[in-house]
Amino acid sequence: MHFRSLTVASAAVVLLIALTGCTGGSDGDAGAATATSKPNAEKLPNPKLVEVGPLGSPATDINTDEFDPNTLAITAGEIVVFSSGDGNIHALSVNGQSDVTVADDLPALFKFENAGVYEAVDVVSGATISITVTKAP
Repeated sequence: MHFRSLTVASAAVVLLIALTGCTGGSDGDAGAATATSKPNAEKLPNPKLVEVGPLGSPATDINTDEFDPNTLAITAGEIVVFSSGDGNIHALSVNGQSDVTVADDLPALFKFENAGVYEAVDVVSGATISITVTKAP
């Protein structure tokens, strides 16, 4: 009985060591997650999710695999309206913020207060849009 307990304990230690080695990562892996992200977008403050915006606000539709248009140029302080252009439900992430649901009758409005280049992603399809915000005059 003592031998069996020792064998189980040894197996547990080996498993623990193996798992620790697998989850530790390496220096080569550390940059992999950030290699595709835009360095500028990570440093900018997140735009604010707002409930209403003025008529004529810049807008983009999220379709099955693209934004239409897929680039926007706005002035700091403007609100961008993200809508579903295909009637499907989309999960929108702006500048790395947690996902916001966009659907046929449920647009998402974001106010961009700081100049810079932002990226929005439809998490479902992987489609992206680049939003260039310039300083207000």
